[in-house]
Amino acid sequence: MAFKSNIITHVKKSTDTPILPVVGDTWWQPDKKRFCKFKATEIWECKDCATSAGYFVNGYDATFNSIIEKIIFPFDTASTILIDTVKVVSQGSGNFNSSKYGYICGGYSLISNIQRLNFSDDTNVLLSANIANPRGYSGGFNSSLHGYCCGGNNATATLSCVDRILFSADTATTYQSALLSVINHTMATFNSSNYGYLSGGYTTGIVSNIEIISFPFDTTSSTMVTGILPTVNRNVSGCNSSLYGYTIGGFNGSSTYYSTNTRISFPSLAGSAAAAAYLSNTVLSPG
Repeated sequence: MAFKSNIITHVKKSTDTPILPVVGDTWWQPDKKRFCKFKATEIWECKDCATSAGYFVNGYDATFNSIIEKIIFPFDTASTILIDTVKVVSQGSGNFNSSKYGYICGGYSLISNIQRLNFSDDTNVLLSANIANPRGYSGGFNSSLHGYCCGGNNATATLSCVDRILFSADTATTYQSALLSVINHTMATFNSSNYGYLSGGYTTGIVSNIEIISFPFDTTSSTMVTGILPTVNRNVSGCNSSLYGYTIGGFNGSSTYYSTNTRISFPSLAGSAAAAAYLSNTVLSPG
């Protein structure tokens, strides 16, 4: 299918002609993995976007959501692309990626499955490996060799477990790393090249801690509390560049929803997070 900003038409091959293109329209060619803008009669300006994309999975909208959506960077005026569905429907999964695949671990229909999304063709499969404890609202991040599913909630308790998967053998059983210093769920997670970060979340109450693990984080490792957010915050989202990690949005547990965006500088082994730009709106559990 081909997508433009406000309509959907059926364009299954790059040789097909889109239906009634209008000058300025942007279309998606799935077989070429590129956007094409209609310039004039039979003239198209195309941009290859195969290696620059982000993905949204699962979620909740009155019922559990099964969609996998893709955005093509820089994602300015184009629409998201519906590429596949998850094999097991849930919300609050712990997600991370290698250079070739994206991983969806567990989720709050209390499952232990691991699903793998192939970046080369946008297909999703269910792996034979499982995380040790069925749970949702976990955090996920990755090093160059491993992916990590951290903490979460199993409906009766908040957890401190960490499951580690080796990317080169991702169909095998996951490896149980050391425990987090504190139980936690609904936290923001992100990573630098050497460390994984868990920011905010809910333990026995809502917290402002920033916890760090040092890769590869095996059974003899321990975590460190490295910084403090300006406020206690849960249901937050995290992302990172090569230089900074960000904790975005969230909720204080009573009546305050946040539009704050706090930033820490890598490696950030100590110190508090600094305020960065604000979101346009207050938001709970941003994707």
